This record gives sequence, C-alpha cells and structure tokens, in this order.
Amino acid sequence: MDAVQGDRDALLRVIENLTTNAAEAIDREGTVTVTLAHERGHAVISVADTGCGMPQEYLEHHLFAPFSSTKKGGWGVGLYQTKQVIEAQCGAIVVESAVGRGTTFTVKLPLRADAETSSLETVR
Repeated sequence: MDAVQGDRDALLRVIENLTTNAAEAIDREGTVTVTLAHERGHAVISVADTGCGMPQEYLEHHLFAPFSSTKKGGWGVGLYQTKQVIEAQCGAIVVESAVGRGTTFTVKLPLRADAETSSLETVR
C-alpha cells in the first residue's frame, strides 16, 4: 500500500487549516468540497469552496506571506505554515481563485511505496 510519510500532526493541521479557511470564505450558503486522489506517484488533496475568492494580485504577492491576512482579526500565519509543512514533505501547493466564485487549494504529496517508519510517521 502506498503511503505519505511525514509528520502526521503537521499534515492534519494542513487539512484543518485549508478546510477552516474554506468554510470561513463562505458568507451565507455555499459548499466546501474535499477530494483525495492518487496521481502519478502523489497523493492529491483538493479543498475547494464556493466562497468570496481572492484577487490575483493577492494570490501572487501576499497569500503565503507571514502576517498577511484578509480575515478580520486573522494572524496571517496559517497558510504560511501550511506551505512550509507541505514543502518540508517534498510536496507542492497550488491555488486557483476567482473573486466571487471561490478558491481551490490543491496539495500534492509524494507517495512512498514501502515507507519505512523512522522519526517520521507513515500517514495512511
């Protein structure tokens, strides 16, 4: 069985952060969709919402910057930490967003066919 090897708690915080942000981006009614797929040696996790979306300028210059937030009272560290965790696992995160239509975060993490257990846990 293929598995993602990494810090289980940190990877769970990634999913929690992305799903919380997605839910908070929806004003009244909307949808948050989480999908998991297997694609060319990677686990692919997508979190999509039908919320407010973000302008391209924000995506390009501020989205993953620490202490930058569009939320009232937000600290601006969640997505910064999310990106750091994903990259530490040799993964990647891609964002697509359109103002008024929603946002999709896609995380790709490498699968290890015979993941050995060491100081890192195997997440299945």
